[in-house]
Amino acid sequence: MNRYEEWQLKTPDGYIIHGETDFAVEGQRSDKVLVLVHGLTGHMAEYHIKGAANYFSSYGYDVIRFNLYDGDGGRCLTDCTLQTHASDLNQVLAEKAQNYQKLFIAGHSYGGPTIMIAQPGQATALSLWDPAFNLPSVIGSDHLRVEKQDGYYIWRKAVEVVLGIPMIEERRDRYDTDECLELSKAISEVPIQVIAADQGYGGDVYSWHSAGHEKNHRHVIDNADHCFWRGDVFNQVLDKTHQWFEGF
Repeated sequence: MNRYEEWQLKTPDGYIIHGETDFAVEGQRSDKVLVLVHGLTGHMAEYHIKGAANYFSSYGYDVIRFNLYDGDGGRCLTDCTLQTHASDLNQVLAEKAQNYQKLFIAGHSYGGPTIMIAQPGQATALSLWDPAFNLPSVIGSDHLRVEKQDGYYIWRKAVEVVLGIPMIEERRDRYDTDECLELSKAISEVPIQVIAADQGYGGDVYSWHSAGHEKNHRHVIDNADHCFWRGDVFNQVLDKTHQWFEGF
């Protein structure tokens, strides 16, 4: 067994999930694994995901990361909804994260609702990094200003991102605060940590920690943007996540 493995999974609807596993120790499997879920427009090699993989593998965790779209035969972003994200995550958990004594899952931004819709009741603990919550409130906000054009939605950022109508309508019409809290209650056997950026989605005191397991916890990082790019704030995210997981 090498320190690093690339792999592919074929989904039931005919797409390919591209992923990678970073092993903590060459030639052997750890007793604990962390599965990382990227956010909307993210990918498995972006700053948060690759940085977390390096950090946690140095502490003895095997780390699994994968793309929710992209790669030969993979989904396009316009093919995606939260339901496809959640289904792909559950397939990765079933085929790549089995037979570990402890299973941890962390997700950034849109990775938060992806994890919660997947309802991974087999997990030891979850950590959600400035997760999207009460999704209808996000449409039209500074975080997601979209315009409908020619059968798609355009998200104007530094570059224009093309999103499918089903994804935007799902976000506009479902997963308000009440529905999100019901998802949290439904996974009450798994403790949830929410790490909120005070200048991101984290301004609302309600989030995925607000119902469910008695140990659910919210931590706010000051002077942090949604992507935790400012200063050393992402190091704080990693440290707080590690401390949380080590408690289980």
